[in-house]
Amino acid sequence: MQMALYIQFNLKKGFYKVYSLIVCILKIFYSGQLLLFQ
Repeated sequence: MQMALYIQFNLKKGFYKVYSLIVCILKIFYSGQLLLFQ
């Protein structure tokens, strides 16, 4: 039981890291596009 909770916690942490990374890339991409269009 404890192991399953631990794995679940690590998966959530991993997904959060990937999600925040994607958000950062999108922010950079969009701000770059805004600069190009101005």
